[in-house]
Amino acid sequence: MNKDEGRRMKDEGIRRSLTAFLSVCLGFLFSHTAAFAAADLVKFPDGPAAWTVKVGPLPSSGAASSPTVSANRTDIVKIEVVQDDEKRRSVVTWSNGKSRETWSIPRLNLTLAEDPSGTAFFSQDHSIPLGPSDFAWLKPGFLQKATPVDYAGRKCFHYRGAVDIMLGTDGAPGPGQNPESDGILRSVKREAWIDSATLLPVALDDGVVLGVFTFQQAPGPLTFPPGLKRLLDNKKKVMGWP
Repeated sequence: MNKDEGRRMKDEGIRRSLTAFLSVCLGFLFSHTAAFAAADLVKFPDGPAAWTVKVGPLPSSGAASSPTVSANRTDIVKIEVVQDDEKRRSVVTWSNGKSRETWSIPRLNLTLAEDPSGTAFFSQDHSIPLGPSDFAWLKPGFLQKATPVDYAGRKCFHYRGAVDIMLGTDGAPGPGQNPESDGILRSVKREAWIDSATLLPVALDDGVVLGVFTFQQAPGPLTFPPGLKRLLDNKKKVMGWP
């Protein structure tokens, strides 16, 4: 190998290393900028709060309206969330009348629930259906108009975009589902209406259902059901938590 060839190979190696380094940096900056943008465009309460999400099918006309659900559907129809400074209680209700209650302690990354027999257990599902993670797709560029629009009697910022998600073998992920295997990547259109004054979510069309949000005052400190409290106390004792 002559001197010129060696210099050329060295320069090529340096160029490839710089390209790889810049790609990593740009990916890091893009992901963090996107996350910051979403968190800056919609706000969920951090402290004591309560909210209800009325869930229903997407309006067939494509126009925004209050969702309704037929009696024979088994979809989620309501999500109720109450939280204080330390814990959160979530109740998901389906159209067949069944419901599921979970309790979360965000700082410990713990979620507790009870099965139909009343047995308490730790759940691996820490998400809230139609919660903060469902708004992560928001970007400033998705804002449809610079001025707020009217939605359900409120002035809202209107966002419309799309997100690539993995649909499960059943064809579509509903609220709270997370199909990551045996699925097909699809681009799903999404719309969101965000209160222009508070930045609280007003409505979300996630491409599968429409959720309409109502926020209320927190009722006060939450108290764990006895079975869940015993489970949590045992966990704290084993882990040495205060």
